[in-house]
Amino acid sequence: MTPEVWDLLRPFRDEAIARDVPVDDVERWLDTARPCAALTRDGDGPVVGRFGGPLLLPADVPDPAHPFVASIDLAALPADATGLSLPPDGHLLLFAFPETADDYDTMGSAVYVPAGTAVTERDRNAWNSFDFEDWKAMFEAFPQGPLRATNNVSLPCHHAVEFPGEPGSGPLPGHPRSEELV
Repeated sequence: MTPEVWDLLRPFRDEAIARDVPVDDVERWLDTARPCAALTRDGDGPVVGRFGGPLLLPADVPDPAHPFVASIDLAALPADATGLSLPPDGHLLLFAFPETADDYDTMGSAVYVPAGTAVTERDRNAWNSFDFEDWKAMFEAFPQGPLRATNNVSLPCHHAVEFPGEPGSGPLPGHPRSEELV
């Protein structure tokens, strides 16, 4: 990890140790940290996309099942911003609906549109086939505008795993203090 990433993780490390989590457990947890790009409407990072805007999809892509949330211009995203093997250009369109019937429902999707692909503007409300007014109003009030990327670090946000054939769940393998560290 770079010195900048360690600087971002230092407060987490100090707090975990102050809570009596053994240093070895903290260090093993910190080894799972990955670089990420925090996308915000404010900040001083480069503009890499936008919240909202027109929904532009290739003609052969079906209407999404979730509302259009944001578009990321992959050519504008700094190459070292994430550890993901993303294409160097094109757009990543993000669709999401945060309120679902249960935690196992799909809450969103992503569509990659390669650079130079012909697109057409689509109905932003096609996902709302029942025309629920409160859902429509919620997404009309969703933030709009430029998205800026700021280099950051990501740690796991889950602390348990279900094991096949065993009742319940347990800590992540190799991380007996995962619940505390989350």
